[in-house]
Amino acid sequence: MVEYLKYNKEKLPIKVGFYALKHFQKETGKNMADLDGDLTFEDIECLFYHSYVNGCKAAEGFTVKYGRDDMETLLDDLYMDFIQVMPKFFATKKK
Repeated sequence: MVEYLKYNKEKLPIKVGFYALKHFQKETGKNMADLDGDLTFEDIECLFYHSYVNGCKAAEGFTVKYGRDDMETLLDDLYMDFIQVMPKFFATKKK
């Protein structure tokens, strides 16, 4: 599953999946269980970046256009959108 966030007049693919979580853990030392706790702005920035890269890999026709240093600027506009879309990737299935 890929979600798209609108930034200026373009769509950014976001996928909070194995790739993003693995790199988030490698960079921050935190694991999936920590996502329920208090995340710092740096944690959100890290997860956003790796979710964006993962989204570009998963969505057809997208390449990584923005680098790690661009994440603060993107999150100025997309922070709340990202926070709202994150739970979709962790939805629990009812039996």
